[in-house]
Amino acid sequence: MGKLFEELILLIKKNWYRPVGCILLSLLVLIVVYSFLYHYDVTYIFNITQAEVKNKFTRGEIIISPLALFIVITVWRFLTSIPKSKKDTVGIIIAILTENEKEKILLRNDFIKTFREKIDLGNIPGNFHMVEYPEFYAAQVSINNHTKFLEKSKAHFIISGSLKERQWKGKDHYFLKLDVTVRHAPIPLKISQQFAKEMGELFPRRITFGVDDEFAGFEITTDWAIFVTEYIIGVAACMTADFGFSSTLHSKLHDELKGINATLPAIRILKEKNKRRLVIALQLGASLAYYKYRQTNDNKLLNDIEDKLEIIRSIDPNDYNANILRAILYFLRDRDIDTALKELKRITYKPDSTWLYSVAFLYAYKGNMDKALKAYKKAKRGIIGEHVIVETEEFIYDIIALEPVKYQLWFCVGFINYFVKEDLQLAKQCFEKFLASGGENIFSEERRLAKEYLKQISIVQ
Repeated sequence: MGKLFEELILLIKKNWYRPVGCILLSLLVLIVVYSFLYHYDVTYIFNITQAEVKNKFTRGEIIISPLALFIVITVWRFLTSIPKSKKDTVGIIIAILTENEKEKILLRNDFIKTFREKIDLGNIPGNFHMVEYPEFYAAQVSINNHTKFLEKSKAHFIISGSLKERQWKGKDHYFLKLDVTVRHAPIPLKISQQFAKEMGELFPRRITFGVDDEFAGFEITTDWAIFVTEYIIGVAACMTADFGFSSTLHSKLHDELKGINATLPAIRILKEKNKRRLVIALQLGASLAYYKYRQTNDNKLLNDIEDKLEIIRSIDPNDYNANILRAILYFLRDRDIDTALKELKRITYKPDSTWLYSVAFLYAYKGNMDKALKAYKKAKRGIIGEHVIVETEEFIYDIIALEPVKYQLWFCVGFINYFVKEDLQLAKQCFEKFLASGGENIFSEERRLAKEYLKQISIVQ
């Protein structure tokens, strides 16, 4: 009987994740339960009946016994279900197949354990949760069904593949094949394709190292996989507008990569890509803080913007968007026009005319309308995003509301609406407000131009 039990247990272990495993486990439990119920009267033990009946099944025991079967099936289903990521964490699935027990131990000790330890090191506790798939589920995972398992495990990132030991060039080698997918919010197809291409370029898909060199091989592979994992999750976080978490990951990776040999082409590529992604995440975070400031006038947000811009300065002092936002910060915080203008004039790479609109505004605020008008005329001939024009106009309206004495700014928004937006009605209103403010001898040239523009508008209308 003992040997039968041993064989049954071995079969259960072998088929643990399959329905047959549940059937065999249920059979084992039923044998044990019915054996116990036959020799002992459970209803008597629990004071349900007054008279004890042994070596016989009672009606109460027959009713109770199916409960054991229900408990077994429930527990089995819980223990064999697909592992899930913890709530409010970035779930990382590891689903790597091995061919024997030795490889399984190596993978667990030299890759998964190290991966788990290093991914937690330096991160905010609880940010990441490793989900290790048992071989039964790992065998079902392929690059084609990554999305399905990401959804089932409520995870964000999956690394799947296989570890095999083979002879190569007369020596034993380990061959580690890896595939990776990250789950992110819906994004435009073009961006998604670019992101997928980037993952393919960076993530180590096929790694080979000698069995004699297994420790170093696994260590290098693990480090590289962790670096790329942090990078990819950082990019995905940025795509889902979690700029704080994104910049935290890219900043951590930036510090980690400083001490790594930059002569390796892959490291050089990752360093440059990560540096750019860090700047982008910080830019977007600073821009978000700026828009919040515009709505709330909370000066604490200006400190947040400054902190982010200083980090960008340390990485890329000539970043175009950061230069513009830094100039805005100087103006908003201290009305420091000269420093703001110097910041804008430091710009070397000028992809559009956004900086010129900022230059024009600063000169106009300062009262130098001649330079302001020259800048606006040059800006309107350049390339500019529609959102920049709208934001520029709204910004000027906010300043006029705060400082009505700067009425010359009405001429600026009139110029923008007339020549850039071609909104003649709004341009007319702005020019009229400008002419209705101040004395006739102040900004005389602009007054002459405003009257001329109004005549032109009246002819067209």
